[in-house]
Amino acid sequence: MPVICVDRCSACADRDESSQGNDYFANGEFDKSILCFTTAAIICPTEPTYMSNSAAARMKVGTIAQYAEAVSDCTLALAYDPLHHKSLYRRGVSLAMLGRWQAAFDGMSHYLNDRSDRGSLRFSSQT
Repeated sequence: MPVICVDRCSACADRDESSQGNDYFANGEFDKSILCFTTAAIICPTEPTYMSNSAAARMKVGTIAQYAEAVSDCTLALAYDPLHHKSLYRRGVSLAMLGRWQAAFDGMSHYLNDRSDRGSLRFSSQT
């Protein structure tokens, strides 16, 4: 029986790519996982998880160039879901790794304050 996808995208190819990306990520093959997640995002650009996962893999590579690309990936993901928590967090960490402290602080402040609305976490830039 064929698989029928009922979501924002018209085909299951994005899920196949993402699943393969998850497997590569788990095996430490981060360059291959980046390719899979980016392909999934091209197939279904409105799903922020794919670009956020690409950013996570780029962060594992750990080079300055990959941190810069991770910031871009997260920014794209946040264009579709401004409160996508993993993208907010990953962008903040990547900005910090690039030495962009104020941007990292601002992004992480937004992330932590939004999370505090749903729990006991509280963060403020005011003293």
